[in-house]
Amino acid sequence: MDSITSHPLFWLLLIAGLATLAVLPTLIALARGANDLMLIVLVNVLGCALVLGWPVALVMALRWPCRSDVWGEPSGTSHRHSVRSMPR
Repeated sequence: MDSITSHPLFWLLLIAGLATLAVLPTLIALARGANDLMLIVLVNVLGCALVLGWPVALVMALRWPCRSDVWGEPSGTSHRHSVRSMPR
């Protein structure tokens, strides 16, 4: 009986999982619409190579101001305006 580590699918899934984890800060920054996306990508690429910079890129992706923050909208709000009832 072969062990799971000798199966090619195991290695393919492992490499895909590690690659996803490596670019996770970039994916988060893209999803949030962070300002200076290229800076976060650069820190992510260099951070993955140096290992210590990856957490820095992750914090930047999570805490960096978003485009909606710059324009005065709180992040996470939709662009729809709420309908208020008219006073009687």
